[in-house]
Amino acid sequence: AFESLQTSQNKPLMVLLDYGEANLTELDSYLNHDKKIIINSAPVNRDAINVAFVGVGGFATGIHLPNISKLTDKYKIYAIMNRSGHKAKAVAQQYGANYATSNLDDILNDKNVDLVIISTRHDSHAELTLKALEAGKNVFVEKPLATNKDELEKIKKFYEGGGDKPVLFVGFNRRFSAYAQEIKKHTSARINPMIIRYRMNAGYIPMDHWVHENGGRMVGEACHIIDLMTALTGSEIESVFSQAITPSNEKYSAEDNKSIVLKYKDGSVANIEYFANGSKELSKEFMEIHFDGKSIILDDYKSLKGYGVGVKENSTNVSQKGQLEELEALFETLKKGKGWPIELWDMVQTTEVAFCI
Repeated sequence: AFESLQTSQNKPLMVLLDYGEANLTELDSYLNHDKKIIINSAPVNRDAINVAFVGVGGFATGIHLPNISKLTDKYKIYAIMNRSGHKAKAVAQQYGANYATSNLDDILNDKNVDLVIISTRHDSHAELTLKALEAGKNVFVEKPLATNKDELEKIKKFYEGGGDKPVLFVGFNRRFSAYAQEIKKHTSARINPMIIRYRMNAGYIPMDHWVHENGGRMVGEACHIIDLMTALTGSEIESVFSQAITPSNEKYSAEDNKSIVLKYKDGSVANIEYFANGSKELSKEFMEIHFDGKSIILDDYKSLKGYGVGVKENSTNVSQKGQLEELEALFETLKKGKGWPIELWDMVQTTEVAFCI
């Protein structure tokens, strides 16, 4: 074939290469997600929580995998599953996992898997979560838990009737941040309700991007802040109100430029300003909390300052949003039998409110 291309006369217009049926079958098996490759045959460590990753996109490889690799006394990266088999293999090799696969059943049928971490596209979260729970696996699913009410109802139904059911954890990480934990120490001792104002300078993302699908950025990101507000108040949400901008052109959307008001049963009020039309020069997240003649300011999970209250003031060069701490909290549940890091009603409430706004 290559010789015919190099000839000076009568060059063919194209060359068709045939690699044989065996190679095509192997490729087809990859595309149909039924490939498993053993990477490491080391014995299973029963002292650690053996983790199987489902989906190894940017967030998993940039946040969760590096964080779990820091907690080797608690977790073992045991298996990697991804629709792209070659990526699953590469990540498994990098982190010393026992195997890589592109078949979800390999994970669900493996009795050695203690925890499934789901970090896939938003529209697959609920279905994958339910499959893992029904297989008896504890689940850490990245937010959102679900993208519509029907999906959420199926998960709620799974837990009806009580009994010994697997642990479910949604990656609402902000409440686990050291900054949020310090704030909670002081808000827990308050006498009166709080006024909370939270700014999420989310940044512009073109409207044809996938984040705008399946509930959009309210369901996919604003849920973080709803959860944090509930964690700080320690109360259930009583009412929800939201207003969106009316765009004057097609660049900006009403769907990710909103002002949201949450009223809590304890009397507290939380105002969330979520917008995509702000400046990149402004920090992304900023929170003010006011109660009992005291005020606390959190700037982008990099600094904390109190006014009239003795908070442990701190500053860091990078945002510390609680991704490592949430894994430590989940370990306490799975290995030491402590209560769920976030109760089921709380995760459901956050998801339902995100649907409303």
